[in-house]
Amino acid sequence: MGRRILFYHTSIYMKKFIPQTVAAQLIALLLLVLIVGQGFSLWLIIGENRMQARAIKFKTILEATVEHAPHPSNIMHVKPPFALPDKPGVPGSFFFSRNNRAALMAGTKHLPKYEQQYGDMLRAAGYQPLSVLVVLQSGVLGMKEGVRPPPPLRNQRRGPDGPRFERPPRPLSQGGLQNRPRDRLQNHPPPRAKGNAPALGMQDLFLSAELAPGLWYNAMVPHYSLEAISSRILIATGVWILLTLLAVWFFARRITGPLSALTTAANRLGRGETAHPLTEQGPSDLRKAASAFNTMQTRLTRTLETQRTMLRAIGHDLRTPLTSLRIRAENIPDPKEKKKFIATLDDMTSMTEEILGWAKDVSGLEDYAVVDLNALLAAQADNYNDQGQPVSFDENGPVIFHIRRIALTRALQNLIDNAVKYGKTAHISIEKYSDRICIHVDDEGPGIPEDKLQDVRKPFVRLETSRSKETGGTGLGLSIADSIAQSAGGKLILKNRSPNGLRATLQLPSAVS
Repeated sequence: MGRRILFYHTSIYMKKFIPQTVAAQLIALLLLVLIVGQGFSLWLIIGENRMQARAIKFKTILEATVEHAPHPSNIMHVKPPFALPDKPGVPGSFFFSRNNRAALMAGTKHLPKYEQQYGDMLRAAGYQPLSVLVVLQSGVLGMKEGVRPPPPLRNQRRGPDGPRFERPPRPLSQGGLQNRPRDRLQNHPPPRAKGNAPALGMQDLFLSAELAPGLWYNAMVPHYSLEAISSRILIATGVWILLTLLAVWFFARRITGPLSALTTAANRLGRGETAHPLTEQGPSDLRKAASAFNTMQTRLTRTLETQRTMLRAIGHDLRTPLTSLRIRAENIPDPKEKKKFIATLDDMTSMTEEILGWAKDVSGLEDYAVVDLNALLAAQADNYNDQGQPVSFDENGPVIFHIRRIALTRALQNLIDNAVKYGKTAHISIEKYSDRICIHVDDEGPGIPEDKLQDVRKPFVRLETSRSKETGGTGLGLSIADSIAQSAGGKLILKNRSPNGLRATLQLPSAVS
């Protein structure tokens, strides 16, 4: 159960970060596609650039290694083990040994392509390599298991048949090897040019070439496996993404602008307000939608105007004969018949006025006005109290609304009248939410059966128990209140209270305020 609650609250929290509008969703989707696509393209480009940079770097190392080797005529006079001096611009160790030092290294990767290049370069320089090996090693330096460590490097002095190759011992911190007694030699390979501790991302390229039988020319050159990403690539990618997002934002505005105007006009038309014709702009689909809305609005306006004219005529034509009948009823000699006739005329007059009022409220004849809802409800409660009706109101802070004042007053009066008539008392309160405002009218009556809560909103529907015809009414009170609430973009909610009573709620959207 706890996991379900946590998942529910987490999903609600995450929804706050999900784009809701068309423009935001379009931009977010495109941004995601751009990031994934450009990330993949950037990965390919960087990989290709690094491969090219690596090939150039390795070629430079091979050329420097061949250039640093003694002249081919002096090779036979070299007595291994022997270390050559450093080569300016190329950090690393260059030395001769009696064995293939590259083959002794552990954790290496064989590079046949560069072996071919290295062999060709040596042959082009006049050497006759018997064997060539190029390997790449990363991580901690070490020898293969079971391999005996090579002898230490030493100074090479002039022999009877050759030139002098002399080099003083160099400390390890300078990349060289000190002479050590053969019996005290420890198991570690030639050091790096910049010390024994490998830097992050650094690898060693080992080159071994057998220039004569038992004479191996070795080179160990460190380099970084991952070259730095060019800032120009990152800047170009960022500018391309930015320009694309700007273009999408402009296009999204062309779509969402007309849609937003259409939404606003539709809401105003739904509340009975007069909306100006929409400007037909944007893509052809949106222009067609705007044109269709303008046509619909024109037809609805014409229909409403016809309805208003009809209501004015009906109101005038009905009141005149009813007034004439009332005058004639006063001349009826029989008091009982006279009383019945006048009561019937009063019912007809009341029903006619309510029907006309209901039709007027839902037809949008009244203009919108700025109303302080708190002051309006307080005034209604005072009016009922002045008439001796038990109506109370919990005053709240100012609540400013842009709404039809007379229509809202009629809806509230209908709800209060029902509460006082059928529930003995009426208590009015306001609840404010982020997206709506609710006006509650509570009574203490018997309530309404659950299966009748929807039916009582229909015109001329009356219950046969506590809300019967004997108590008066035409069955239009709740229907009028519901119609007025819907015309304002809200709704009427009926709910039985516990232990008894009914709560009638006028729910109005906060967008009306």
